[in-house]
Amino acid sequence: MNGRIKIFSKAIMLNQNMRMTVVIVFSALILLLSNNLFILGKYLYDYLQNETLLNFFSDNIVSNIGFALLMTIIAFISLVAVMPLKYGREIWFYENAKKNKLKISKLFFAYSPKHSIKCIRFCFTLFFIKLAWFIAYLIPAIGFSIYLAVSLSQGISQTMLLLTVIAISLTVSCGLYFYFVTTQRYILSYIVFYENKDIGPIEAIRLSAQIMDNNCFACSNLKLSFIPWFFLCLLIFPIAYVYPYYKLSTSFYAVRILSGND
Repeated sequence: MNGRIKIFSKAIMLNQNMRMTVVIVFSALILLLSNNLFILGKYLYDYLQNETLLNFFSDNIVSNIGFALLMTIIAFISLVAVMPLKYGREIWFYENAKKNKLKISKLFFAYSPKHSIKCIRFCFTLFFIKLAWFIAYLIPAIGFSIYLAVSLSQGISQTMLLLTVIAISLTVSCGLYFYFVTTQRYILSYIVFYENKDIGPIEAIRLSAQIMDNNCFACSNLKLSFIPWFFLCLLIFPIAYVYPYYKLSTSFYAVRILSGND
């Protein structure tokens, strides 16, 4: 199945490599610009801190709180700024997987006033659901880590230290894997939300979970099969080729699921 999906994806990519490369470059540039907001925030903070009129920041505790608050605000702005792009990119690859050749400008359709609020609500809802799963799967690792910290403060043998580190590593690895598998339940939520204009974020996510419940491991295996390709990016293939190939394959998989060809 994975082989056929990849073959169809390569066929769709024929004569479109340049367009898809431009899509990835656009995405990377916008993400880079959003990350640079943190650098601008640091310059702004240093400027305010050096101003004689703002002696309020002279206290170290207040200064640290002010810095943390400023970075939190910037992180929120950065997240909101890139959410419509992420949404638009998912839809762009989905439409291409259906063999609808879209203009590159379609990437930015979610920035329009008509779509932006709905898109941001959807992305935040999905973000917090995934965050909840992430925390749930890593709770055992957090417990092991607390145990290790307490043990180190009270003294611990080398054998127990080694066993605890191994336990933490295995717990984190298993937690991350099952988190990855679980979140495949939501890969259709972007498409369901896009195709059904009258439903809300929660309903779109719930419908995606229902459809994908028996397909999470198959979708995970498809995505994990691209790991060698991403390693080859370091030596042979450019990421601008591999990443569109990966996105188109996962989008084509979504098209097959939605059409009932699972």
